[in-house]
Amino acid sequence: MPWAPYLPWLPRRIAPVAPATSKPQDARIDGISLFTADTYGSNPCHPAKLFLCPQYNRYLRRLAAEQRLAPAAKARLYAEINMAAADGGIACFDGKYTYGFWRPVTAIPAADTDDNPATVADLGWLPSVLTPNHPEYPSAHACVSGAIANTLDAFFGSDAVTSTIDSAVTQTAATFARFSDLYQDVHEARILGGLHYRFSMNAGRRIGRDVSRQLTRHYFTPVRPEDRDEADNRERDER
Repeated sequence: MPWAPYLPWLPRRIAPVAPATSKPQDARIDGISLFTADTYGSNPCHPAKLFLCPQYNRYLRRLAAEQRLAPAAKARLYAEINMAAADGGIACFDGKYTYGFWRPVTAIPAADTDDNPATVADLGWLPSVLTPNHPEYPSAHACVSGAIANTLDAFFGSDAVTSTIDSAVTQTAATFARFSDLYQDVHEARILGGLHYRFSMNAGRRIGRDVSRQLTRHYFTPVRPEDRDEADNRERDER
């Protein structure tokens, strides 16, 4: 894919937040970063797990129930969101292995080798979440979560839909007033957890947005705009 719109802007200083595991007062940061680690399921280092999105599929089932979607609409929601996630992941990994950019877990302890006088090595630094075994840029969570958030907006016709997502890792749940708010929580969590730089999250967000636009404009569209509403209403009446 053409990478010009997503080329990384490399800051003079790369310094993610210190890991939550190193300081008791950082327990809140630890909770935020671990909440989204559930997306990978039982193996956080397996890239294929990202496309299965167990956390997001639990979220979709709850959302479909809360919105009282008819069976056909549920099927369309599950298919459309999972395709958006898969396409976002594919685009992401194309970028990861184009650039092969180092993770904070490598970069911060080796900061004295990067020819950048503004960075200082911290040999004891570790992220609060296990680092996946693939390159850093762009963020897969941002690509996938960005694609999902934008596609949910297109599906429901609004970003302002209240929804709740849970985490099997932290055994907690969080409620958001907008799909974009859910995405923003993921965005910050991956930085606070020490897994990504902000420019990688920003690039992933743009990739996810563009993937979603391609998907929603060219696929999963009814033959006539009114067909979807008529089918959904008919199924609701039959239940």
